[in-house]
Amino acid sequence: MTTIICEHKLPIPTDKLEEDDELLFSLVEWDELEFHSFNYGDSTIVEMIESRKITISDDGQIYEHLLKEKYSEEDGLLKLELIEDGIEKQDYTGEIIFGTLFKGKKHDYWIDFKALFWKGDMKEVELSSYEKNSNELRLETKKKIMAAVEEMSKPPKKGNLFIRCLGWALYAFVFPFYFIFSRIYIFLAKLESWVRRLRL
Repeated sequence: MTTIICEHKLPIPTDKLEEDDELLFSLVEWDELEFHSFNYGDSTIVEMIESRKITISDDGQIYEHLLKEKYSEEDGLLKLELIEDGIEKQDYTGEIIFGTLFKGKKHDYWIDFKALFWKGDMKEVELSSYEKNSNELRLETKKKIMAAVEEMSKPPKKGNLFIRCLGWALYAFVFPFYFIFSRIYIFLAKLESWVRRLRL
């Protein structure tokens, strides 16, 4: 997956916004916002999973952020950190589809842009897709999660300490799997969307 910062002016679909969400979009710093793309660079699975970061400058040039591995030791454990080590101009020819999700008061918006490049120079950029969906399900799920967290954070009852400790132990065991599988699901959903677009 590639993270994209686009300093170039984008065709923002402000005419399609709900009145309540116009303020949300007017406050967005578009040239600092992080977009995500799965089709920049090579199309191999390894390339699509690896994290990359590029910037599209205001004059339409592509620059890739160079990452350097920094190793350190903390509490006897080896720690790997990726730090930026400059930028490099890219001579890319092809299209890049990049998008992001905005969470509004009544709706969530997924916006995709499509930019066409020739030898690293942007020739055009257009709105590729714009989806507005009700956020009721997301808000209801968030409400349930917050209620569950609040319930779990309450001090245990005297006669129920063993069961609560067992519950926390099970939660600590299951949560990493949930986190990993949820990330895989998000990646596969985006990959499926990207493949569907290629077939059109």
